[in-house]
Amino acid sequence: MTWTKGLNKRTDHESQIQTASEVSAMRGRWKEEFYQEFEDTINNNEANKYAKAAAWYYVTYDPTERQRRQDTNEDGYFSFPWVVDKIL
Repeated sequence: MTWTKGLNKRTDHESQIQTASEVSAMRGRWKEEFYQEFEDTINNNEANKYAKAAAWYYVTYDPTERQRRQDTNEDGYFSFPWVVDKIL
């Protein structure tokens, strides 16, 4: 993500537009990452997509995983699995 110089001079509205654009781009990049392994026809079925989406959800929200992240000082990303919300 590249921020333009002078961001502090921008209006709140301009900052909101830029932030929304960056979030949309980031979401798009992660969607591409998610679907990349399903490009071949062998692995391209709904059960495999659902399993991967469920795994993303699990590692984000499962209490055991959350505790593990806290123990190792890893950050959690609570909205991450919603990149593939249409599958979940």
